[in-house]
Order: sequence, then structure tokens, then C-alpha cells
Amino acid sequence: ELILFRHAKSSWSDFDLDDHDRPLNTRGRKAAPVMGAFMRENAIVPDLILCSTSVRTRETLALAFPGPEDQRPPVVFTQEIYEAPPGALMACIQAVDDSVRSLLVLGHNPGSQMLALQLAASGEDDAMRRLSGKFPTAALARIVFEAESWRDILKVRGHLAQFITPK
Repeated sequence: ELILFRHAKSSWSDFDLDDHDRPLNTRGRKAAPVMGAFMRENAIVPDLILCSTSVRTRETLALAFPGPEDQRPPVVFTQEIYEAPPGALMACIQAVDDSVRSLLVLGHNPGSQMLALQLAASGEDDAMRRLSGKFPTAALARIVFEAESWRDILKVRGHLAQFITPK
């Protein structure tokens, strides 16, 4: 399964900050733990997390997966996910070892939404409609595949099992 998780709402209060350095705002600091609780309550536990290096994705990660680092899934921080288009995200995903059965990618839009739409060949009508319309901050799309390798997921395409937003 692939879980595409968009960072929580970021702050625009300091226009002098580089985009990469923008932190979460109050709403984002509330939404990230809600999504983390949803994942824990629904036994969504990735084997590996690929996370953008931006401040807002790092903060989303820390709030969604609280506690000591040794008690959360392994995390790889990668600049390649920062503001990445779907093709660059796919390259990161396809480089993951096939022993990883559940992968969470914590990144940005529009790349996350575009990739989810490319990969989800089917899904519940309402979830597919909502995904097509908007991929809000702190939303997650869980796509399951009948594939043996991450390199094959574009060919087989997946099923949108869940599209969840903090609301």
C-alpha cells in the first residue's frame, strides 16, 4: 500500500521566510495529530516513511507520529520530495526496496494529488470524486496495489482504499 500524506496547513505570517522554511500554523498543529490518531486507530502503520525536508513536513511528521523516534516507522528525509511533480515522486517510490509493503510519502501538492489520481484506477465513488476535487492540507490517500514491486505500480494501478481529511 502507498499512503500519500500532504503536510498540514502552513503559516504565511513571515513573508521573509524561504518557502522551504515555513512552519505549520495553528490549524496545522491541530490537524496533524488528528491524522496521526486516525492512522493509529485504523492500524495504518507504514513500514517506511519518505518525508520532504521542508519544515512543514517535518513538523507534520513529528505531530502525527509523536513519541521517541525508535517507536515510529523508519523515516528517510529527502529533498527530492519537496515540491515534487508526480514523476519525481514516482522515482522516489520506485527506488524503495520491495521488502517495504506499506510506504507513506509525506509531501506537498499538487504533486501528491496528481500522483494519487494517476495511480488510483478505482475506488469508492465519493472518495474518488473528493480526491479529484481537492487534496487539502493534512489529507491522506491510501492506495492498495496487486503488485510485487514498487516498480510495477504504474502498470497495475491501484484501488483508492481511503481518502481522509482532518475534517
